[in-house]
Amino acid sequence: ALAACAPPSGQTDHLSVIFCIDPSLGLNEEQKGFQKVEFDFAAKEMTPNMAEWHSWGIYVRTDMGESRLSRLDTSVIFEALATGCTSTTAYISIYNMSAWMIDSFGNEEQRHKFCPPLCTMEKFASYCLTEPGSRSDAASLLTSAK
Repeated sequence: ALAACAPPSGQTDHLSVIFCIDPSLGLNEEQKGFQKVEFDFAAKEMTPNMAEWHSWGIYVRTDMGESRLSRLDTSVIFEALATGCTSTTAYISIYNMSAWMIDSFGNEEQRHKFCPPLCTMEKFASYCLTEPGSRSDAASLLTSAK
């Protein structure tokens, strides 16, 4: 639903971010709580310091010391963080997907070797997808492995 252009629900300190659609629409109370924390963090920490990196392992299992939140929960977090710095948030999203792939598909040795330094951002990760003719457009990739 459209709302009058205003800061997110319950927010009065987001002078640089104005929404015409309430970004909390359809979220449960816990997700609204995640969103508020991340909006506050983005406004106070990211916006003034866009070059500063923060360590998070959002998708990684809790035995590695991280949160293992759902994709909806993390999309709420990333959307709110992007109000502070879109490029930093994009990297955090890609970075977390890389850590998640190791956590989900790696063996126990790989998980314990790579996930802890990735979750503290002692080490960095990313991934690439490309092929001739489609560049980085994931929807047009034709190659598959079996």
